[in-house]
Amino acid sequence: MYEILHAIKHGMKPYAFKILLTMKLTTLLIFFGLLQVNATSRAQITISSKQITLERVFKEIQKQAGYDFFYNNDLIRELPPIAMNIKNASVTEVLKASLAGKPFQYKVINNTVVITAVTEAPSVPKSVPVRVEGIVRDEHNKPISGVVIKIKGKDRAVAVTNKDGYYLIPRVDDGDVLTFKYMGYALKEVAIGSKRTIDVKMEPVDSKLEEVSISTGYQYIKPEQSTGSVGVLTHKEYDSRINTTDFLTGLQSKIPGLLINSDIEFEGNSLFQIRGISTIGGNKQPLVVIDGFPTELPLSSINPNDIESVTVLRDAAAAAIYGVRASNGVIVVERKKAKIGKPSVSYRATFSLTPKENYERYRWDKDASNTAIEFAKESNANFGATGWTLMTIPSAGAAFTYSPPVVIIAQRAAGIITAEEADRQLNVLKSYNNTEDYGRLFLQNSTTQTHNLDISGGSDNATYFITAMYNTSDLTQIKSNNNRVGLSARTNLKLSKRFSVEINTSFQESNVNSVPVPAIGSLYPYERLEDENGNPQSVFNGSRVSPFFNTIMMGFGSLDNLYYPLDEINQVSDKTHSINNRFIGNFRYDMGKGFNLNFGGVYETSRSERRHFANQNSAEARQNINRYMEFPSTGIVYNIPKGDQLKQTNSSTESYTARVQLNYNKLMGNHSINLITGGEIRRVLNKSNSTAYFGYSDQSLLQLPVNFNLLESSTFVPAYAKTNARLSYSSLFGQTYVDDRFLSGYFNAVYSYKSKYSLTGSIRVDQSNLFGTDPDTRYKPSWSLGAGWNIDQEKFVQSHDWINSMKMRAAFGFNGNVAKNALPQVIASSGLNVFDNTLTTLSLLSPANSRLRWEQTYNFNLGVDYRIFKNISGNVDYYMKKSTDLLASNEIDPTKGLVSAIINESSIQNSGLEIGLRADWIRRGAFNWNTGFVFSHNKSKLLKVYNTQVSVTNPKSFQYALGNRTSYLEGYAVGAIFTYRYAGVDDKGAALIYDKDGNTKNFDVNDQGLNDVDYVDSSIPAYNLGMSNRVDIGEFYVYAMLNYFGKFSIRMPVPDPAVTRPLEGANNFWRKAGDENLPEILPALKYSNFNKYLAATDRFVMNGTYITVGDLTAAYSFRKSKFVKRAKLSNVELRAQASNVYTVAMNKQNYSAATRSYEKSYLTPTYTMALHVNF
Repeated sequence: MYEILHAIKHGMKPYAFKILLTMKLTTLLIFFGLLQVNATSRAQITISSKQITLERVFKEIQKQAGYDFFYNNDLIRELPPIAMNIKNASVTEVLKASLAGKPFQYKVINNTVVITAVTEAPSVPKSVPVRVEGIVRDEHNKPISGVVIKIKGKDRAVAVTNKDGYYLIPRVDDGDVLTFKYMGYALKEVAIGSKRTIDVKMEPVDSKLEEVSISTGYQYIKPEQSTGSVGVLTHKEYDSRINTTDFLTGLQSKIPGLLINSDIEFEGNSLFQIRGISTIGGNKQPLVVIDGFPTELPLSSINPNDIESVTVLRDAAAAAIYGVRASNGVIVVERKKAKIGKPSVSYRATFSLTPKENYERYRWDKDASNTAIEFAKESNANFGATGWTLMTIPSAGAAFTYSPPVVIIAQRAAGIITAEEADRQLNVLKSYNNTEDYGRLFLQNSTTQTHNLDISGGSDNATYFITAMYNTSDLTQIKSNNNRVGLSARTNLKLSKRFSVEINTSFQESNVNSVPVPAIGSLYPYERLEDENGNPQSVFNGSRVSPFFNTIMMGFGSLDNLYYPLDEINQVSDKTHSINNRFIGNFRYDMGKGFNLNFGGVYETSRSERRHFANQNSAEARQNINRYMEFPSTGIVYNIPKGDQLKQTNSSTESYTARVQLNYNKLMGNHSINLITGGEIRRVLNKSNSTAYFGYSDQSLLQLPVNFNLLESSTFVPAYAKTNARLSYSSLFGQTYVDDRFLSGYFNAVYSYKSKYSLTGSIRVDQSNLFGTDPDTRYKPSWSLGAGWNIDQEKFVQSHDWINSMKMRAAFGFNGNVAKNALPQVIASSGLNVFDNTLTTLSLLSPANSRLRWEQTYNFNLGVDYRIFKNISGNVDYYMKKSTDLLASNEIDPTKGLVSAIINESSIQNSGLEIGLRADWIRRGAFNWNTGFVFSHNKSKLLKVYNTQVSVTNPKSFQYALGNRTSYLEGYAVGAIFTYRYAGVDDKGAALIYDKDGNTKNFDVNDQGLNDVDYVDSSIPAYNLGMSNRVDIGEFYVYAMLNYFGKFSIRMPVPDPAVTRPLEGANNFWRKAGDENLPEILPALKYSNFNKYLAATDRFVMNGTYITVGDLTAAYSFRKSKFVKRAKLSNVELRAQASNVYTVAMNKQNYSAATRSYEKSYLTPTYTMALHVNF
């Protein structure tokens, strides 16, 4: 308490005193509560006997308390029995009572009691009081302030080092042993003896539990001074698995609060978020910072082999310094840096193989062709001759296009073929299933190779780190591949004693090639892809007309309109070429007296060119030409000319951030201050353009003219190819230009008193061309306040050696986000007038909003960081986030010309609990077993939102249950899912549901809106757990990673015989009265239009919780092998890994989202080998 009063006297604010006092009292209660729990949990021993031997006493203790004993049997057995009457006593009390007056002594080591005979101690020279002093330094020979020095065996600290690392102990016995303790360093013991000056060099804890400085991108903060919620993933943790090309996979389930899941999508995007979703229309992903500066480059440009550490800033105290970009959290990536020394060379190579799909294990109907054809027969039993007539009328036939079985049925009805011939043709179709041929013709084993070469080294004045990288992959679809080459260099130059510069540059070039392989789900199982001679065959989906009508079209001069998948992959291609560049220049000038100045910035460019080419023989080109052909009496008019077709899209992102920052870092006695203040200017410019060429020749680079008036005409009707896709002028030709500019000022302060108490504060003001013109909203700053208490520095804790460090922290503040679907100006889209295709038009998208402001997220975080027993560390955090002023559709005054507009009116709340644990359970010699455990829970709720898809008055039940209308619904979680209560099938074959009172009814009867449905859960997992285990045995280690995603709902498709590839059970539908009593029966075919309702029942919406075995890795290092030494190598390491090994779901269908589709019942593993060589 004295320290707090002293701090107030020297300038600490009253509110800080209240925070610290509250934290101190809270921790005292927790601490003594834990001690009480510990005390009461000790074994309570009861022994009552008038005659009991010592040997029997020891056995009773072993029986009741679980302690083992080590003693000399012969000595113990010679002692006479004793009387003992003890009730609910501790082990220590029983031992003292039983050995009282006997020549024996005991010592408890863990759960073992050692009994030894008392021997007469030799005479020990009397200790002499002496004066001892010295300096304590770290591994870099820099003095350490705040090192606690004790006499071994005593609780009281005798000295603490000052800012110069100096300590003085005026009086201590020369026979004592001094202990030196400091967070992040191994405990040091030194016997005094004859030494009077004892200088000590502390060594960092050599384990994965090692403390590291926390990088915010703007500054480095000591862990004991941080008050924010921060998660750090070290290089060893990240590199335990084999990382090939994907940076994010190595982070999955390893940092509390960070949810990464590519198996589940929300609004069409994979899950990548920190502490839930805090916006509706804005960017939902965290801000990514690389080497101190935010990046606009794609995450795929991050080389996993470059990663040194990853820091996640989760709350306002940690992330508010980033202002309007920090609402979703911040991920700070530190890449490897050079170390002083001779040149070091490291080479890494990996090879990965993913087997192609095994469709025999899919949940498709095992007799899918028969099911599909029988369905066609049943559903078209009344198909008459008129149907065939309509299919062959030149002016209408394209609109009457049916699948092959229906065409056969129509021909039979029209008398074109006999019933016997129809049955024969249908039986031929039934006898074939194309899954095996599809895999043979279109799929391949996917392989990936990576090569990384690092060269680093340098002197005190100049260090360098150069990386060269090459990756190449053959994807699972044939003729689809990609490759990437990269170069990066990082150097630190000390230009003078005070002036230094850091220069980073990166270059990457990538190529992605693909062809239009049809999805297997788009093909009927009975369709053949090639004939017996290997010639390509047409398929129904993609042809747009039947083969019979195609013949009619071609008779009038049209081109072949049919789609031949096996030929199309040779005629159409997509090629994407991308180049990314990044340059960082950061200068540092040491001004002395704790001040230094940083100035510099980052410049990034990303350019991408996509080339979509369709040969004139492709179905794509032929169908485009056919749609716009005209047939006047003077001859055929090709409004889209014959020849090849090319569409090119070029896009680019150019950004820069310039920063000037003044730093002050000073230790003044018991006070430590770390201040930064600075300003930034930032610009992000996105541009794109697209153009198309028809009648194009890759040889001459020439094109032929096109009648573009027809493309947007609302009156043009194709002569024959009426079902062919329409071309859109705006999609063929267009340009975009988006210019975002920011100007920011910021300040951040970290104050620490006696290494016990910390206060932090930050403030940032952002200006942007995206904000409104109202001064009340333009200059509102983001800010944060935090407080921390290092409890381990208190005297009442220092006597407990099992507590190495323990810190409580609390923080509050707010940061922001920018949603770009509204501007201070009117937003409109341009196009061509559909009536004459010559005049441009504007369509209003959003009115001008002068009060437009950034979205705000208020954060509160309470957390504890701890390190106990020298091998266990972790954190516990509770948080609440309230996001307000969210941009979303809201009702406005209709006199403005609109009934709704995008304005700052909505709000979302997130709250949750996070737990992180890292432990070395066993560490003996060359054996080490450590575990990492992560637990995250997030609960979201829409506090205020205007949902345009759910009626305010008299809403219908389907508005809740169907589609994604309730992703943002007031009073419910983000991604809310509602279901009907399924009640089976009635005696007419229609589906039944239960109303709120338990009565059954059909979907379309007496709709009661929300009362007809139940809220089940969100589509986003609320729980995420990860557990990694690594066991090292000498030069060998094994590593395993488990992932858990829980408390969310998932939808499975309804087995439907009408789809191209039916699921198991699709043929089990109601046909006659009484079928409703059959298990798992589906409604009658005539009610198939209600299948979307059926899919929204609790029969087909289920618990999505699942577990995956993510990685199994084994590695062996040959660093001690003779051949490595003879080759003058420092290390050779081999690794093997299996990823995506196994999954299990917590529902009766065992439907795991990890498979990415219900049809697939298993995970396809990836097998990887890796070679690491260090010179």
